[in-house]
Amino acid sequence: MRWWKRLGPLALALTLPSAQAAEATNEYGVAVVIGNKAYQDERVPDVDYAHNDADAFFQFVVRGLGFSPDNVVDLRDATKARMESAFGSQGNVRGQLWRWTEADGSSDIVVFYSGHGVPGLNDGRGYLLPVDANPDTAEINGYPIDVLYENLGKVPHKSATVFLDACFSGSSGDGRRLIAGASPVYVEADVSGVAGLTVLTAASGKQLASWDTQARHGLFTQHLLDALYGKADADGNGQVSAREASLYLNRHMTRAARRTYGREQNAGLHGDESAVLSVSSPGGWGARPTLGTPPAAFTVAVEPADARVRILNIGPPYRAEMELAAGSYQVEASAPGYVTKTETVKHGRAPTVHRLALSRPGQPFTILAEPAQARVRLLGHAEVYRAGMLLPPGSYRVEASAEGFVAATETVAHRTAPTMRRIVLRKVGGKFRDCRDCPEMLVVPAGSYRMGSPSWEQGRDDNEGPVHAVTFRAPFALGVYEVTVAEFGRFADETGYRTAAERDPEKGCLTLENPTRSKWEYTAGRSWRDLEYEIKGGQPVVCVSWNDAKKYAAWLSEIAGVPYRLPSESEWEYAARAGSETKYHFGNDETQLCAYGNVADETPLPNGNAWTNKAGCSDGAAYPTRVGTYRPNAFGLHDMHGNVWEWTEDCWNGSYRGAPSDGSAWLSGDCAKRVLRGGSWNDEPALLRAANRFWDPTDERNGSIGFRVARTLTP
Repeated sequence: MRWWKRLGPLALALTLPSAQAAEATNEYGVAVVIGNKAYQDERVPDVDYAHNDADAFFQFVVRGLGFSPDNVVDLRDATKARMESAFGSQGNVRGQLWRWTEADGSSDIVVFYSGHGVPGLNDGRGYLLPVDANPDTAEINGYPIDVLYENLGKVPHKSATVFLDACFSGSSGDGRRLIAGASPVYVEADVSGVAGLTVLTAASGKQLASWDTQARHGLFTQHLLDALYGKADADGNGQVSAREASLYLNRHMTRAARRTYGREQNAGLHGDESAVLSVSSPGGWGARPTLGTPPAAFTVAVEPADARVRILNIGPPYRAEMELAAGSYQVEASAPGYVTKTETVKHGRAPTVHRLALSRPGQPFTILAEPAQARVRLLGHAEVYRAGMLLPPGSYRVEASAEGFVAATETVAHRTAPTMRRIVLRKVGGKFRDCRDCPEMLVVPAGSYRMGSPSWEQGRDDNEGPVHAVTFRAPFALGVYEVTVAEFGRFADETGYRTAAERDPEKGCLTLENPTRSKWEYTAGRSWRDLEYEIKGGQPVVCVSWNDAKKYAAWLSEIAGVPYRLPSESEWEYAARAGSETKYHFGNDETQLCAYGNVADETPLPNGNAWTNKAGCSDGAAYPTRVGTYRPNAFGLHDMHGNVWEWTEDCWNGSYRGAPSDGSAWLSGDCAKRVLRGGSWNDEPALLRAANRFWDPTDERNGSIGFRVARTLTP
């Protein structure tokens, strides 16, 4: 028992707060009460009365100072981890005490400790001894008193009070006590560096802190509580100051130590002697409560509701709201088809309602990811995923990822049977359909580009600048082709939807039917169903307004079960350029346009007409032609130059000043007008450039305007 011979008396108290009367309340007061009785190291004797000390001091904090029980960190047999969780550690003050106090400094703080204290064998510091500590290595596993002081000084407070009553008795191999009823712990309190801190010690110098075996308390705690409940109020003013408490202890505690143990024990006081420790109620000082407290109602709210509940460490059978004394109870709940669960429930002086939910037995859980090398993670779950792992029923967020593929996150419902879920990752640059009637989509890679055109680009407009960087942090999907007549027709036939042109047949659609092909005019009766040329299912749908396109995207989202939308303007240009910085995605040579799109060109028009401003090539089409007829760009997207103009999500702005840089749609500006991109079958080369932009009202319908859809791939 080498270590206890180095100990000296320890019992400390920090500056006690503005004490509250018994009937008063202290809404913002916060306390930590610790009683360390049962030590795990067999060399360390139990502190027999530590729990009694802590129980009685809890009563004083709640009844005498008016603290809410919910604001008391009430610990029994605290480990080092639990003490650090309460007080913080060296260099990190943000423990439970810091979190519970008011940030504006309006909280009163009280700390009480009863248990062993030890000095460091090498550093000479004083340590409170957690129940899982080795006293020979206090520097490693003890809790330093100076850290407690330092952390309290960093916690905002109105006042701070800590009482530390370190009770100790050694015992020989035959069980006899070596120092009966005493704690030989030598620790001096130094509070000079902490503002407003008062320390009240159970003993001075190297005196021993004794026990009151008749009262079943530490001698210091027994007489301190007498003092705080009014016996130290020498001047009868209804208050007990730190100085009055010290004087009372040095008379009554000191006398008891000499008579019982034949040794000196004097309380030490440091800090503000005028600090008020307790205040009487309006009716005067009441009697000190007895140690015993009335039992309180104890209830376990269990799920499922018909589960059987047992309390394993008492004899009486469990029933809801049964009266139990304060303490810790081992609660077991069980039900057919569920995993039996046992929890330790701490029951205090107030009624307890403890919620305990049973889980179903674990069932195999497997994700079949494609490609096979994909990594699978369970998000928000501590256990690392492995195929066939046993998991209780519930919903699990699963992420699958692989290089060169778009990561996917899904919520998987896992029930009372084995789960096997297939997750197919989209390959960057790959194509897919979400449903039979859905357009074919292409995964556009993440990346950055410079949006707009430089001032020297031939044919540019001022609205194409300033050139600015746009970054896509995740891949997205864009239609490989413009939405076709057949695809739009399925939507219209299934829903009965009528476009703006169909709802207003007298106005119809804006077409180019005059004999000279020189002027666009509204033509009555014209719509996507009825145009001057033969309409085929593979052609891009035209005569659809921005509002019509939005309705189609909403329907598509419903049948596919994933959200479709119009692309943002920056998505469209990024996808059209496909990594290029030239006028067209294939370069700057206008004579190559006919290989990649349907444009105003050398192809003869009806009635011997011809385009005035045209590309010096022939694409073979006088009207919108079947999508995908011409070569794709480097990403694999068709008709990004010509065939039909394409609606985007963005509101119209006359320049890029203030434009988003993350690829999102620009939803401020003139939102009655929306941006069009790509040019059409009747447009000259300047209007077909990747940077060219135009606008039309949201209800405009035109024989040269269609759209393609986009989809976000990551949550």
